[in-house]
Amino acid sequence: MKILVINAPFIKDFCRCQRWPAKTRGRALRPPDWLAYATAVLENAGEEVELLDFPAFGWDKVKLRQLVREKQPQFVVLDSTTPSIYSDIECARICKEESGAKVIMVGTHASVLPEQTLEADVPPAFWG
Repeated sequence: MKILVINAPFIKDFCRCQRWPAKTRGRALRPPDWLAYATAVLENAGEEVELLDFPAFGWDKVKLRQLVREKQPQFVVLDSTTPSIYSDIECARICKEESGAKVIMVGTHASVLPEQTLEADVPPAFWG
């Protein structure tokens, strides 16, 4: 099964992996450690898996749409945080639109507020 594990785009220099998710002050982005661990576990289990760190490469939602369309995964794992949740949900919608993949939202926001995450209405400012 083809799986994409994604540290999704949001705003420039936004870091979900630090203690308080926010735009990094020191201009150093922490790697998405636990997403990398999950990717390694899936790879070790024989799954076809790829970790895409959008903030590290400066990639945006246009690139997300393009990559998901090209790669056609069956599953997408997306990290989520409260500051970026509307954008994260929009990224999930992009993945569903482009590949029909099952999207697994992980991270602090989706874990603490799963029902609200599933029911969230994304404001138009995050579309595109």
